[in-house]
Order: sequence, then structure tokens, then C-alpha cells
Amino acid sequence: MMDYLPRFLARQFHNLIDVSFGLILFWMILFIVIIFSISNAFPVVGYLVIPVASAGMVAIAGSMSAKFYGRNRKPLISSDPAIVKVTASSLFNHFSIWTSKVGEILFSLLVHIMIFQALFILIAPIFLFVSEWELVGITRL
Repeated sequence: MMDYLPRFLARQFHNLIDVSFGLILFWMILFIVIIFSISNAFPVVGYLVIPVASAGMVAIAGSMSAKFYGRNRKPLISSDPAIVKVTASSLFNHFSIWTSKVGEILFSLLVHIMIFQALFILIAPIFLFVSEWELVGITRL
């Protein structure tokens, strides 16, 4: 149930699997710097430009989801007898299943938090505009 949104984003952004996360992060940071410089130079335009950052956050969440669900999970193959003995034990099997479930839950929480932040960034300029409008109306009384 909780992994519906990350899997949906992974399907939508499946073409970003081969793009490195560092490159996506670099372009996103550059994009955010440009958006905030435009919004600082022209405050009225900031109400229209800042919500574009929410689309960028959704794109980052989608690329992370595509990379998470599109990765190849290769089994550990080793010729060392000690490692083979440890990985063949049932305790290691239970531990690996448990850690993969915890990792999926934490990743799903991260994606949901990023989507919530994107929605907040999208809605915040509306509240700022309304609050400024109310302050102007109050000062005219």
C-alpha cells in the first residue's frame, strides 16, 4: 500500500535509470539557484516561479524511485569459505530479508516526504499571496 506512489513514479521516470544521481542533483541545485535568484530579483514573479521547484522535487523523487526499483540485486558470490558459511546460514537469510524490508520502508517514507514537500512548496505561494492581500486590506481600514 505504501509503495504505490514510489512504484508509480518509477514507472513514469523509468528513462532516468541510466542518468547518474550526481548529475541530476547538480542540475537540480543549479535550477533552484536560478529560481531563487529570479524570485529575489522580481518578488511578484516569485509567486509564479517558485512552484516550479516542486516539479523538480517530484522529478528527483521519480528518478530515485526508478533507480531504486530498477537496480539489479546480485547475489553475493564469494570463494572464501567463511563468507560462504555465513551467507548460507538461515540467520543471514532472515537478516537480509529484514534489512531489505526496512530499506524499502525507509525509501518509501523518503519519497512520500519529498512529495509532501513538493506539495507544500506548490501551495505556499498561494498562502503568502493571501496573507499579503489580507494585510493590505487591514491597513486600509
